[in-house]
Amino acid sequence: MVVRFAMLMFVIMMVLMIMVMFMIMVALLLLIMVVLVLVAMVFVIMVVFMVGRRFTGFPGYQVHATFRAAARLVFDNFRMHGADILDPGVQNR
Repeated sequence: MVVRFAMLMFVIMMVLMIMVMFMIMVALLLLIMVVLVLVAMVFVIMVVFMVGRRFTGFPGYQVHATFRAAARLVFDNFRMHGADILDPGVQNR
């Protein structure tokens, strides 16, 4: 009886150890993916700044105007129709 209980506890411990190792591995992989995305974002931002400074005729004002117009459309839409996505009754004003 004691031997069966000990074997059962051993099997449960082994399964739990495998599950914990798998969770740690998944967490590390997610962390690595986040770091790679951040590195890619920094690379893109650096390239954009270098291109913007290298080409003096680069129309940076047009990029800013485009972002400003897009943000204005989004904010005007929120102001007109309501920005509360959890309460659908508010959006039909």
